[in-house]
Amino acid sequence: KVYEKPRFMTIREAIEQLLEVESKRAENVYGEDTFCVGLARVGGSDQVVASGAMGSLRRYEFGGPLHSLVIPGEMHFLEEQLVRSFSVEA
Repeated sequence: KVYEKPRFMTIREAIEQLLEVESKRAENVYGEDTFCVGLARVGGSDQVVASGAMGSLRRYEFGGPLHSLVIPGEMHFLEEQLVRSFSVEA
């Protein structure tokens, strides 16, 4: 076995891996248009919160670790309104 040096996974890497699994399994669970929320360095003075389609977040630059990716289920309209206020899409 070949082991890589330990490192933190980025949001981009997580999305790419999820989309790769979806393309192999073809279960139609999520795709480029799936709405997600990306967070980086939560609680820090330089925290980042961004929302949008997987395809858009994959191209967004979140900076250094730690990163979190959230794929929300059904949301209350107020939750959705708040989360969409962090949209990276025009």
